[in-house]
Amino acid sequence: MKTYSLLFIFLSAAFLLGSCKDVVEGSGNYITETRTLAEINAVECSGDFNIILHKDSVKTVRIYAEDNIAPELVTQLKPDNTLSVYYRDYRTRYKHGKIDIYVPVSNFKSADISGSGLIKNTPIEYNEEVKLNVSGSGSIYLGDIVTTNLRSNISGSGTIELWGNSVNTDQTISGSGNIKTFGLLSRNAKSTISGSGNCEVNVSDLLTVNISGSGNVLYIGSPQITQTISGSGKVRSR
Repeated sequence: MKTYSLLFIFLSAAFLLGSCKDVVEGSGNYITETRTLAEINAVECSGDFNIILHKDSVKTVRIYAEDNIAPELVTQLKPDNTLSVYYRDYRTRYKHGKIDIYVPVSNFKSADISGSGLIKNTPIEYNEEVKLNVSGSGSIYLGDIVTTNLRSNISGSGTIELWGNSVNTDQTISGSGNIKTFGLLSRNAKSTISGSGNCEVNVSDLLTVNISGSGNVLYIGSPQITQTISGSGKVRSR
């Protein structure tokens, strides 16, 4: 019995030691690091970074961060021209100040946040098909949008806020986050809510709504409305 008890204590201690995370604290000394990559037209973010999209003929990513944090940031360009940004060691806990990552993009088509980060932009060129996704607590703020089809999805608690023009928009909320597009004029819009988040839409012709959760669809414009509601959410004109 004593042998089993000692073995249990040993295994428990080994498990606790193995599960302990290293901590890296920022030095407070900020630097700007540049990394030259090929063409980028999509971004994935799985950390607490600020990613600023901009138009530039020079394909150089600039990172503004503390000197001992910048080397821990991976900027991997995938074969489909998607830039994936994440920490080098997911087991490490990073305590740091501001991290700004400036990313030159062309024909931009996709943004995905799975952490608590932020993606925003200065004027850029958009693809005819644009997809945006937030599965964490992060936020996407994009302006000057000109596209044909735009899809936005939130399965977390984050925010997507957009400005510009899109012929068709498709918005889905399965979490508690909000999609705010009063500043995005669309001809046809589809809003699907199975969570508790709210969707704001600016639509001129046709609004199709499906609500099975408690979230609401708020709209501006004078569209024809087709709605299917099985939850407690509502469709309301602002």
